[in-house]
Amino acid sequence: MSEPQVYMACLSSYNNGLLRGAWRDADQLENGKRNPGSGEEWAIHDYDGVPNMGEHPDIAFLIEAMRCIEEHGDGFFRWFEQDSWNMSHLKGELSEKFQEQYRGEYDSPKAFAEEYAAEVGWLSNDNNNPLFRYVDFDWYWKADLRHSFTYSHGHVWCCE
Repeated sequence: MSEPQVYMACLSSYNNGLLRGAWRDADQLENGKRNPGSGEEWAIHDYDGVPNMGEHPDIAFLIEAMRCIEEHGDGFFRWFEQDSWNMSHLKGELSEKFQEQYRGEYDSPKAFAEEYAAEVGWLSNDNNNPLFRYVDFDWYWKADLRHSFTYSHGHVWCCE
């Protein structure tokens, strides 16, 4: 996954028919390097490695999301992109909330269902339990677990 960055455009230039902008990472945004032009107004016109948060996101929240992507990688990206428009209330708590909800990376929902059943003690996954091989874990995911967990691109987190 590439380093998260955003393309910030100078709106005064844009309004005068000029395309002036620059890619900014979290360090540059924190250091005040926001507007690539001469005017005070800016807009974000593109995102790379960060879910789209619109043209005028809260910069502190954007930086926090970018830092979390740098720290937690694709798992955080997938978790955040599912509902990034409704997460502003988690400002200052994004990393904590992600770590609270994130369950890990799995090859499939079925693989998560197998591990979850063993983890909660409903069915042990060992050679001593012949019943384990008769359980339809795909069905278990579809009928039950998908209501409490989300699976996206190999990552699982609990829903609230």
